Formats: sequence, C-alpha cells, structure tokens
Amino acid sequence: MKKPISRILISRTLELAKELRARINSTEAFQVLEFPALLNSSICRATHSTAAVN
Repeated sequence: MKKPISRILISRTLELAKELRARINSTEAFQVLEFPALLNSSICRATHSTAAVN
C-alpha cells in the first residue's frame, strides 16, 4: 500500500527540519530553541498540570 503524498511530504519536511536544527546547533554560534523554551513559563506550568490531571 502506498503512502499518501501528503504523508510523504510531511515526513520529508520533518526530516529536513531536524537536520537543519542539528546543523544550526552545531555552529555553536546559534541555537535553535525547542518548543517549550518558546512558551511563557505560566503556559508551560498550566499545560503540565492539565496533563497530570488527564
């Protein structure tokens, strides 16, 4: 069974993003922030407390 083209494109895009992050981080001049680092700390706490309840 063949994968739908959208799945292939998303998969390839995620692979490229991962590679780009690794290359940027390897320069030691720049660092790609991960998603939690971009969130306001109060949002992170609220998200973690909600996840613990569910």
